[in-house]
This record gives sequence, structure tokens and C-alpha cells, in this order.
Amino acid sequence: MAENNSDGQWLSFIIADECYVHDVTYIKSIVLYDVPQEVPGAIDGMEGILNVRGEAISIFSGRRVLGIPAGEPNDQWRIILFDYPGGSFGIIVDAVDSLVNFSERDIDRNSQQSESELIQGTIHFDQRLMIVLDCGKACVRWLNE
Repeated sequence: MAENNSDGQWLSFIIADECYVHDVTYIKSIVLYDVPQEVPGAIDGMEGILNVRGEAISIFSGRRVLGIPAGEPNDQWRIILFDYPGGSFGIIVDAVDSLVNFSERDIDRNSQQSESELIQGTIHFDQRLMIVLDCGKACVRWLNE
């Protein structure tokens, strides 16, 4: 069971009724969902480009990136904006939940999950199972393909 400590701050969010968390280190901001401008020939999972405060940001579907069927946009949808050294991008999520604090040491990393660039493991926190994501490697690689 994870302890509630301040070793790391994580943003929890929902995609298709599952709870995910991502380290806040590279999260720039969270914005309301807006339909991205489609880009012809874009890679699978990329929804398009969105102008955010004068900056063109590539937007990925959290559902498509994780292999989950598409959903219908609603008022709860948000775009989490990331700023990694290799590039900036956004991920569409069904809802943003909260900020949680736990230590990276508490993440359960098993061999099956470690094969994925996105899924880093799971954490039991506050009586919930959360899937730990690291969107950086995969999304930055996709941006540079």
C-alpha cells in the first residue's frame, strides 16, 4: 500500500473509466477540450494540431494511444499539455481527477507492463488502482518520426 508522502506529485485522470496518473514534472497546463485541426497523413493516435496561446501543439487521443475505442466528446474532456525536452504535445483525456502524492518507489512494475513505453506500472493509492503512465518517450518519438 502506498504511503501518502510528498516524494512525488502526480496528476490523476480518467480514460474510459480507468484511472491513470502521470508525474507532474512535464505537465505544462490543462485546457478545456477543443477539436484539433486535422493533419493529413498524421500518425495513428494523433488527432491533429491545436493553437494554444499562439503555439501550435500536436494533440494525441489518450484512448487511441492506449488502444481503447474512441468516445464521444463531452464537457468533462480535457487536454493535458506536456512540455518535454524533445517536444511539446497534448493528450486528450475523459476527465481530470486530482493531484496525488506518492513515492515512485511505491509503483509496482512488473515485466509485462515494462514492455510498454507508456505504461510504467500500477499504484494502489487511496483504495484505488491507478495505472502509471509516462507519455514522454512515445509521444516525443512519434512527433519526431
